[in-house]
Amino acid sequence: MKKAITSVKKALLWLWMLEKRAFKKPAFLVILLLMPLLTAALSSVVGETRGFLSVAVCWDESDEAAEAFGREMLALNGVIRAHRALSEEDAREEVEGNAANFAWIIPKGFDEHLKNFVNGKEDSVAVIVVEKEESAVTSLVRERLFTLLFPRISYTLFRERVLSVGASPAPTEEEMRQLYRAGHEEGIRVEFRDVSGKEVKMGKVLTAPARGLLALLLAEGGVAAAILCAEDEKKGVYLMLAPSRRVPLRAATVFVFAADLAVAAYVSLWLGGLMTDPGYEAVLIALYALAAWGFSLLLLALLRTPGRLAVAALFTAVLTLALTPVFLDLSGATPLSALLPSYHYLKGVYSSRSALTLLLYAAVTALAAVCVESVLLRRQK
Repeated sequence: MKKAITSVKKALLWLWMLEKRAFKKPAFLVILLLMPLLTAALSSVVGETRGFLSVAVCWDESDEAAEAFGREMLALNGVIRAHRALSEEDAREEVEGNAANFAWIIPKGFDEHLKNFVNGKEDSVAVIVVEKEESAVTSLVRERLFTLLFPRISYTLFRERVLSVGASPAPTEEEMRQLYRAGHEEGIRVEFRDVSGKEVKMGKVLTAPARGLLALLLAEGGVAAAILCAEDEKKGVYLMLAPSRRVPLRAATVFVFAADLAVAAYVSLWLGGLMTDPGYEAVLIALYALAAWGFSLLLLALLRTPGRLAVAALFTAVLTLALTPVFLDLSGATPLSALLPSYHYLKGVYSSRSALTLLLYAAVTALAAVCVESVLLRRQK
């Protein structure tokens, strides 16, 4: 028992020393500060035009479920100011005439669409969103819309639907959330159309500029920690340690960087008003930090030198921006995108199944890194 307590104390002491060392690195501090500043800057761009986002909402008055949903949308506050449009044509004209940024059209038979959605039928369109043009600002606005849509509308509707069944005893709040998670594993199905009515192919994952850039900074921070470990190896910092003990120390170093950046990213989401469910967001960002940790360890095991890792950091940034839904959603690039941890994180916002993929990603990459290190140790002997 005493040995176990002593071992824990030593591990905590090592982590504390690594923590102090991390905060002495200017690059690490810059990334930490960039996260909230970047989120705040992007959030300010969202409301840059008129100080708020104007959304025209229309629904069929004969559909009680659609009207209830529309009233919920009209109650949205913050940067979103929704108002009623009398018809779908009026809503489209408002977008075309720049009187509204978006039009949200709730189709007739909305209650049936919700039933299909809860039953996991992806071909059921819940809401048609009409937008005039695709731009970085539009992407930022869309991210904010769907951030608010999930906790304030989607879950409320699902909860009311379950309660209306009249089950006895009524489900607890925790059971309700578990049912909700099971019902939206593949994300909400939303159909985007331009002013002419032509469908815009968006793919299954909505672009998320602010969240995507936070994910990029976290991943780059993990690779930066790997570069630091490679520099230590080059300087002979680990010479006093047995080769087999260097791997855990490098892993701990990268883990400390990733964990700190995960906390910073979580706080940045909250400060930027991009938080959905706080508990789910905490789990998601923790899983992503583990995935970024495994990704960085694998790069370190394969590339070894600071120069190669620096090039890898650059390529990681370019590929993340190009192949994951930060500003662009390139559905055809999915096989290559799946190699990047940020892709699974951004999908995980709308899909609990993708969130669990992060855990598998972390395990596979960390195990692969250990295997590579083991092979290299055997060659050294």
